[in-house]
Amino acid sequence: MRHRSRARFLVPLFLLGALVPPGAWAATGWIPPRTVTVLLPGATVAPGSVHTLEMTIRANGVPANVDWAVTTGGPYPLGVSPASGSTYVPADSIGRVTFTVTAPPESVWVATISVELKESLSGRHVARISAPILSAYGGRPEVWPAPSSWAAPANTSGALTFQVHGMAAVAETLDVTADRSNPDPNNAGALFPGSPPPATPFLPAQATIAITVPTTIAGSAYAGNANTVSCTVSSLFGNSTASAHALASAALPESLPTALVPVGLVPMAEPAAGRDGPVELPWRGLWLLPAGLEGVRVIRSGPSLEGIGPIDTIASGTDDRLVGRVRIPSFAASLAVVPGFVGPAGDTLDLGLLAAGRAGLMLLDLRTVVDPPFGTWEDFFDQDLNGIDDRILRTIPLSGFATDVTWFRAPSGRIVALVAEADTGSVPVSAAIADGGAGVSIHHLTAGAGAPATITYTPLGSVALSGMWGTPYARDLCWIPGTRDSVYLAVGASAGGTQIVRAPLGGAPSLVLSQQTSGGAIGLGGAWTGNLGVAMGAGGVALLRVPGAAELVRIAPAAPPPYTAPVLLARGQTWTEGRPLELALHRTPSSAASSMAFLN
Repeated sequence: MRHRSRARFLVPLFLLGALVPPGAWAATGWIPPRTVTVLLPGATVAPGSVHTLEMTIRANGVPANVDWAVTTGGPYPLGVSPASGSTYVPADSIGRVTFTVTAPPESVWVATISVELKESLSGRHVARISAPILSAYGGRPEVWPAPSSWAAPANTSGALTFQVHGMAAVAETLDVTADRSNPDPNNAGALFPGSPPPATPFLPAQATIAITVPTTIAGSAYAGNANTVSCTVSSLFGNSTASAHALASAALPESLPTALVPVGLVPMAEPAAGRDGPVELPWRGLWLLPAGLEGVRVIRSGPSLEGIGPIDTIASGTDDRLVGRVRIPSFAASLAVVPGFVGPAGDTLDLGLLAAGRAGLMLLDLRTVVDPPFGTWEDFFDQDLNGIDDRILRTIPLSGFATDVTWFRAPSGRIVALVAEADTGSVPVSAAIADGGAGVSIHHLTAGAGAPATITYTPLGSVALSGMWGTPYARDLCWIPGTRDSVYLAVGASAGGTQIVRAPLGGAPSLVLSQQTSGGAIGLGGAWTGNLGVAMGAGGVALLRVPGAAELVRIAPAAPPPYTAPVLLARGQTWTEGRPLELALHRTPSSAASSMAFLN
């Protein structure tokens, strides 16, 4: 069990690593787009005028066969033709739909064009896109993009072009500015590089000029990633605005991750909580995620989990993968599951141990965690109408703020829960403790026969971490499986990188290896295959290869190089197998990755 000094909020990012054969190092970059990218430009046009604008559709990875329908908003309706239709776009191709837009004759107005796209066969919601159309009244110029979008392969330089038409009978010098943004909320803040447009172009009376905004498609972008460029033209008579899009039509294969690729993202209204992240319910295709004041969210696994959200096929406003919630009248900080627990009455259930903040420890009945498709929460999970979820079997108060929980089986076969309290500083409660600046402490546990069980801790020693790569601060740890006689654990040491500690049964622990990481190591997840996932906050996530037991056992203070303990490995440094331990890195601009977990 890990101990930490206080509870922390995490960004609502659920990132899964897809393991494929190792390849070149991944570039820093982007989350892949959804299966369909849809872009619609904005413009400022004269009352009563007619213009053409294009909707751009890219099918990412699979073909797109969609039906679309146009609606308009605002007090003065726009004329848009055609108002509906169908479009087929082959896989990894771009399609365009041209709209003829007729502006209302009234002088002052603000309107919108919205397009709803659905799968032609199933009727499933695919996307909804909107754009503002403004009135060029009072002599301010018209501004519209031509073309509406510019598409090019990653790492290609080009420009977006805007047409500016003067509506006044006088010539003038304009002030022009441009802003860049990302229309994909999963890639918020990921911007294509570029330079500003000409700052003060000259516009003859009632003439039309072109303004270009130089842009380069990011070299690390996936095909289908895009940016919005908004151009604002300030004249003597007022401001006019239009928007266009730059779209990555193809990726650079050498720039994309090859061993760690984000394949699933489930947005949530509340941040996730607890550095251990989601917990899998074995054999049930479900994950449980502590979410602070939101309680425990239930996420459905299976093929649908592997999609960059939001996925909302029925337009309910909630991601389809969020299938349930256990309501907690406190703060859901960390969860552990005891599968197949046999209760006093002989019934078998999946028992949840929840560290619930100031409420202490809660025991949860996890037999039914998926919300029914009908009725209310009270109908099924609050039948006594006391406002408390009936699945909370018992609450055990604690004096502090319970931030972490785990369990172990005593020699008698009893299940014993261990809870970390964090209000009063370090409270050693488990066999291995990530103890902040003090490094890692190791204890032997003995469970008594009482109820509740009394735990005796026998200190086996502590390990100071290496400061080679920065000031170490033990924030998380996980056991490394498959190491036989000696027990090894990986430690997320913040600026100190990822470190490996040897904790032999009954012997003194020692530091074995310190691996530099590109960001502070916060949360860890281990797999039986020998891979280690490292969450590094804004630094993204890394995939590390853990040396095998035959290599680790040779490391000792008196051993000859390269086995002299502790082994200090810089990023990219090869070791005994002629390759670095870091297999891949993915850094997402909008993320603050705080926990890692592998699918079984």
